[in-house]
Amino acid sequence: MLWAAAATNNFRILKLLVEHGANVNYNNLDVVIYLIDKFNCDVNVCDNDGRSALYDAVDQMSPLIWAAERRCTNIVNAISCHCSLFEQIEAKELLGSAFVYSPNGMHDLEQASQCFSQALKLRSAHNLPKVLRSMTGMSNT
Repeated sequence: MLWAAAATNNFRILKLLVEHGANVNYNNLDVVIYLIDKFNCDVNVCDNDGRSALYDAVDQMSPLIWAAERRCTNIVNAISCHCSLFEQIEAKELLGSAFVYSPNGMHDLEQASQCFSQALKLRSAHNLPKVLRSMTGMSNT
């Protein structure tokens, strides 16, 4: 029933079901965002296979990386505090890259600069320099 309430955007029924103990481990991103916003649900709760609802909701990709790749700044900001420091840094760098490159030409260099600056501050504050890999000696197999 929770899925049906979410699928029809009936948040009044969804809220009622959750308040009365409905299973909230569903893989619908809209449901997950609603549950995080309204009920402060723990995004790190996992099923028996070790997957969180967010992991399933975003097609087997880290939710934070998924949001960063799609330039969803509000989601990145909402869930980054629940993720590892390293993933937060990578998400900021990816988000910055997403603002620089856009297939539809909607670049936002100011946003990109802010994201890269935030990532650099985190790296510097925690002594986590970016490791650059040399292309020399790498095979093309």
